[in-house]
Order: sequence, then C-alpha cells, then structure tokens
Amino acid sequence: MYKTKLRILIAEDHGVMRSLLGRILEDLGFTNLTYATDGAQAVELGLGTKPHLAFLDLDMPEKNGLEAMRELLRADPACHCVMVSAHSEASYVKSAVQAGARGFIVKPYSPQRISDILIEYAAAQRVAPAITAAAPQ
Repeated sequence: MYKTKLRILIAEDHGVMRSLLGRILEDLGFTNLTYATDGAQAVELGLGTKPHLAFLDLDMPEKNGLEAMRELLRADPACHCVMVSAHSEASYVKSAVQAGARGFIVKPYSPQRISDILIEYAAAQRVAPAITAAAPQ
C-alpha cells in the first residue's frame, strides 16, 4: 500500500536515463511516478504533485537541478530531494548537500543504489524499511 501512495518525481533530460530510473522504481513496486524533462518542468510538476521524493538531474535545460531543488524545497521543505549526476567530484556533491539535497547518486543508476536511497528515505520518515524490498539483481 505505501509504495503506491509515495509520490516520486523523476527530473532527467536524457530519455534513456529517465526511463531507466523509472523502470528501477517500478521494479521495486513504486507506481506513483511523475516525469519531467527539464528543470522548469520539474518545478511546475513538483508544485502540482507535491512529491515526497524527487530525483533531480544536476545538469538540465531551463533550470539546473540545484535551482529546481531550491524552488521545490521552498514550496515544500519536507520533499526529500536526491541529486543525480554524471559528475562525481566532491565539489558537486558538497554543493548539492549544502543546497538541501538528502542524497547524491552518480550515474549510471544501479538498482542497489536506488534501493539504498529509498531505505534512507524510509528511515528519515520513520517508515518500516521493509517497503523497499531487496533491489532486483
């Protein structure tokens, strides 16, 4: 029941990566997914759907992930934002965390890393971690 009610926003401008993340989440049982193709759309859809959890690509057109995250958090400080990027340098991670990100994922996505993020979210919300069944192999 919990998995179907959790609202998740996926903001990723690369279609293959957006689909991959969506497929991983669906394989884990999450179905209430909203997809954005750029930062401006992420903010627009996020303000409308009020996601519990948002995966935001750092480098997107219109608005980058940090800008989109700041706007989402201004509207809903409880939104659990996770920055995703191909950049793994410490400065990117530090900037994201300082801006309010609760996690950082370096692409490509792995089912285990997504599952770890969901467990961290569950712990932060004091929800039983069993909602995040083991990641598919």
